Amino acid sequence: MGDDKNILALIRDDTLVELLNEQFQQVDGFAISFSRPTANPIKTIKDIGQNAILFDFESRFFDKIEYKKKIEEYSNFMPIMLLLNFDQSYNKFKKAEPKFLSYLRKPFKFTSLINTLAEQIHMCQQAKEANLTIGPFMFRPNEKLLVNRDQQKEITLTDKENAILLYLYKAKRKVITREILLQAIWGYNARVATHTLETYIYRLRQKIERNPSAAEILITASGGYKLQR
Repeated sequence: MGDDKNILALIRDDTLVELLNEQFQQVDGFAISFSRPTANPIKTIKDIGQNAILFDFESRFFDKIEYKKKIEEYSNFMPIMLLLNFDQSYNKFKKAEPKFLSYLRKPFKFTSLINTLAEQIHMCQQAKEANLTIGPFMFRPNEKLLVNRDQQKEITLTDKENAILLYLYKAKRKVITREILLQAIWGYNARVATHTLETYIYRLRQKIERNPSAAEILITASGGYKLQR
């Protein structure tokens, strides 16, 4: 359940709510919650941790300029899907459409909805991971690269160094034990010993710490490691 993709559906049609709720219960990896569309959905969106938004298109809201601006703003960093009636127009947004705005016309196949949502969430996650901040560095995991913003110096990472940094980054300052890190990066390989991980940690510190013997970014704590980002 912890890895479920959380979908917030802003839908007024009770029949559609019932149908979607039934369908989502049969699909692994997704969790859906429902709320009524309002003239200001931003508080609802902020109150619920979600990966994507479903909007049942209502012209009386979307005709308002401020409402459209909010949707455009949010769909630049979060997938938003509009559910349109067959005769409704999609030309409500400016020509330069936001990155993660999509639409689906009713009636639609549930598989089309799920596939589009999964693709949009994946693309959004990749975009978020394109540039991450770790201390004085811009971390680009897709390129296996660290860029020192002060010195404008690029540091190349190996596959394992890149994977370790990304895993610790996603842990959000939580301590990750050596055992969990070994399993996550190397899998169930009994031949990989703890000293192998420590070797990679040592090499990473040589690359990112001002003083590797007194680490300030990649910290050892409680039998594991964490990032002070």
